[in-house]
Amino acid sequence: MILVGKYSCMKNIGLFVGVLLAFSFFAACSSNKEEQALGRARTYADYINTGKRIAVQAGDVYGKIAQDIFKAKDAPEYLTVADMLESLRMGKIDAALLSHSYIRQLVDSGSYPNVDYLWVPEDVYVNKAGPVFYTTGLRDKYNEWFRGIAANGTWDKILDRWIGAPLPAQKDIPKFKFTGENGTLRVCDTGNYPPLIYFDANNEPAGFDVEMISLFAQHMGMKPEFTMMAYEAIGPYVVSGKADMSSATLTITDERKKGMIFGEPSVITQAVLIVPKTGADKVSEKAIDYTYFAGKEIAVMTGVLTYITTEKIGGKPINYNDSSSAAEDVRQGRVAGYMHALSAVQVMAAQLGGFEAIAVPKDIFSAQIGAISHDQDVINRFNAFLPVLEADGTLKEMKSRWFGSSLDLKAPIPEIKNPGKNGVLKVAICSDSIPYVYVGANGNFSGFSVELALRFGAHEGKIIEFTNMEFGGLIPYIVSKKADFGIANMAITAERKKSVLFSDPFFDEQHGILALKQSVGTPVVAAPAVSAISYTDFVGKKLGVYTGSICEQVTVDINAIPAYYSDLSAGLEDVRKGRIAGYMTDLSMLRVLAASPGNEDLLLIKVPIEFFIAPMGAISANQDIINRFNVFLSRLVANGTLAEIQDRWLENMHELDPAMPDIQLAGTNGTLRIATSGTEVPFAYTGANGQLKGYCIELALRFAVHEGMDVEFADMDFSGLIPYVLGGKADLAISTISITDERKKSVLFSDSIYDDQFGIITLKNSEGALVSRDHVVKKGGFASWLKTGIERNLITDNRWRMIVNGLGTTMLISLSAHFFGTVFGCFVCFVLTRKNKIVRKLGSMYCGLVYGTPVVVLLMITYYIIFGNTNISNVIVAIAAFTIVMGAGIAQNLKGAIDTVDPVEIEAARSIGFSSFNAFLTVTLPQAIRRALPGYTNSFVELVKATAIVGFIAIQDLTRAGDIIRSRTYDAYFPLLFVAAIYLIVTTICVQLFKFVVRKANKGAVQ
Repeated sequence: MILVGKYSCMKNIGLFVGVLLAFSFFAACSSNKEEQALGRARTYADYINTGKRIAVQAGDVYGKIAQDIFKAKDAPEYLTVADMLESLRMGKIDAALLSHSYIRQLVDSGSYPNVDYLWVPEDVYVNKAGPVFYTTGLRDKYNEWFRGIAANGTWDKILDRWIGAPLPAQKDIPKFKFTGENGTLRVCDTGNYPPLIYFDANNEPAGFDVEMISLFAQHMGMKPEFTMMAYEAIGPYVVSGKADMSSATLTITDERKKGMIFGEPSVITQAVLIVPKTGADKVSEKAIDYTYFAGKEIAVMTGVLTYITTEKIGGKPINYNDSSSAAEDVRQGRVAGYMHALSAVQVMAAQLGGFEAIAVPKDIFSAQIGAISHDQDVINRFNAFLPVLEADGTLKEMKSRWFGSSLDLKAPIPEIKNPGKNGVLKVAICSDSIPYVYVGANGNFSGFSVELALRFGAHEGKIIEFTNMEFGGLIPYIVSKKADFGIANMAITAERKKSVLFSDPFFDEQHGILALKQSVGTPVVAAPAVSAISYTDFVGKKLGVYTGSICEQVTVDINAIPAYYSDLSAGLEDVRKGRIAGYMTDLSMLRVLAASPGNEDLLLIKVPIEFFIAPMGAISANQDIINRFNVFLSRLVANGTLAEIQDRWLENMHELDPAMPDIQLAGTNGTLRIATSGTEVPFAYTGANGQLKGYCIELALRFAVHEGMDVEFADMDFSGLIPYVLGGKADLAISTISITDERKKSVLFSDSIYDDQFGIITLKNSEGALVSRDHVVKKGGFASWLKTGIERNLITDNRWRMIVNGLGTTMLISLSAHFFGTVFGCFVCFVLTRKNKIVRKLGSMYCGLVYGTPVVVLLMITYYIIFGNTNISNVIVAIAAFTIVMGAGIAQNLKGAIDTVDPVEIEAARSIGFSSFNAFLTVTLPQAIRRALPGYTNSFVELVKATAIVGFIAIQDLTRAGDIIRSRTYDAYFPLLFVAAIYLIVTTICVQLFKFVVRKANKGAVQ
């Protein structure tokens, strides 16, 4: 046992010594290798397959080179070379890969002394770049010209001036004069990449690209017109025909050649790796200060004084209506930061990963925060309450709790007892004002200002009733006396004091900027599938808009031409056919459209909120209903239900057709009549069971529950909503009705139910476009198109039932109106044949009025004026309207037929003893009926077709059913063709039946 133990011990010692020797050997080898590496100059090869992070320019081909040649771990894209090199200096990336054309300028600048430049040999990679053209004709002319300047040495001189040399002095930059006799040469480029292109001391474009394109324009007898944009947008911009060519040179690849027309390569460069010098100290990562944001776009809240601070520090303010959108755009790199109250951005930075709060010095801006009111007595009582709160230490404790660095947003407000014996105090707030006001974890309002208001209410013995709104609406709301006072993070200013009364200040605030940590050099974040084009590309072009919508004015504001449509699907089809450039409507609707199957060829473009934010409201002719609806809305906001509904239908739809919640109606207090437009997905539309659903429908149902009422919906054309409400036909209308000053003159609006912005739907450009729909139809054939159309428009969700129900309504109105119109027409004909001139004149006036007035106008007059104060069914009103129309037509037709009967025959009948009446029944009427029959049957056909307008008064007929289906499937063709086929079949059958009946009655005499 002892021997065994000794042997085991010796074995372990030997193993340990062996491992130690091996470790020493490898360490020595490693050290020797490192010494060798340090003893020689580094090359590009040291960065191949080493797991490095190699940054590249956004939209350039070098991202692929970094992956394919260097096998980089990551290749983050940057918008500017300066940002790229700043990230290299801070150690956030290992190297930057650029064209050698930039190197001389970087060296001469002296800004980057701690970097080395490692050239990639030509046999490894050479970058050949050339301009892009819209047409091959212009490309061929350019290539011929380029070969000429290459042969005579001009090209070499331009290269020597710009590439691999210091930027020339202002006096040495060539100047050009253009005749423009052959028109304008539209070129696009990006203005921030010297020496290729930049803006000189005179703010004029200069550089290699500019000199090349100027010489070519002179050669062509044209005048160049530059459009500057992001580098990655240049190719799509030219390919879509918005420019004749690019003055910028794009790297020529086999893949790009498939979609672009390239000219001869005019820039041939090597690739260069820019790396930190060996032993160079990395800059410690530290927070930037407010001076960094000079010249950059900064998000600000609309109506808040932060725009003044933004301008003071040299930034450009961009208006937003909510903090979440602003923070997301900071994260996506669309704006450099978000300027708000420092206390707010400190909380946001703590809650949101990757952000930091940057204080703006108080000498630039500081403000005192106070409450506002229209009533001096309320202000006096609040001012008396503040010292009490301060004396007992409560105010100090509140400030430390709400404005401390460790604020817990989920922490509830302390329990504040309030018997509420003295009534209600109405308080206006803005819940987008963390930490002053926000919606807490339990769905109730929380924050410093909310607690302060609740404590004031307890001090007054009054229950607090909050009304939430956008910050910009607080002062108007108070001034209009809709609330007793308002409290949020309202800074006291001399300008605001002219409009509203302020309390004593309860907090001293300064401004701060929410930014991404180490924002300098932050790589570009890939934004979701957006196009290189923007709303500015629609200047001078036709944009479809909904008739009667606010989009018309916004279209004019962006210098586009409005084209009017009554439904989205028709406008969408015209977009696909190229008749209009795009269609503008609510962004929330377009999100659903773009995500719907079959619309992969479409592109969604946002219209900036600076042009229009569309607050939508319910409308009524009854102020009491509006007041009750506003109270209902405020409760939905307070308990978080409204945010939940908006998330389900408008903002984060988890499926394209969410299920409606089960909402049980009591109906104990009567019926609430709601008007809506059921083709506005996702606000109001027809679901699988033929019932209305959507955001507005859920709001209406919940309001009915709140009121203890049942609901009766009236679905109609959008343009009929306001007249319908004003005519007393509905208690409330709720749809995508934007609140405007012009509309407020006609109808009462509720508070906003949703703040939407506008968007434009258009075809993807040639780079992003998928196979066109026409190609798909041709590929599958007519049978495939028919099968797909039937499945999408009729079978899915049992939509055929809407067609059947609509056809039943159409036939009921048509047959009833034709029957009563025949009876009434005979009476009018009798009036027209009287010998009394006054009676005949009255009959003629009636027929003239009917014939001279459009049918749709007569329908509206009948509905809103003749039967305006009645509760008669809409269908009966439609029958009455068309009876009036048919009566005039049948009377004129029958009188004309009577006038054609030969008077001799009547005289003969009278001579053999027939009375005047018997002669009319025996001789005149049979002949008149036979002669009036063609016009009579035609009048029925016209009547069936004319009933297509009953959707204006909330009747779901055959045409309206087709419109509803089109609004769900966005298929412009199939529902129209199917409805047209049904109309044709129905009218043909009815005409044949009329002829058959008359033929039998006359024993074959009718032909």
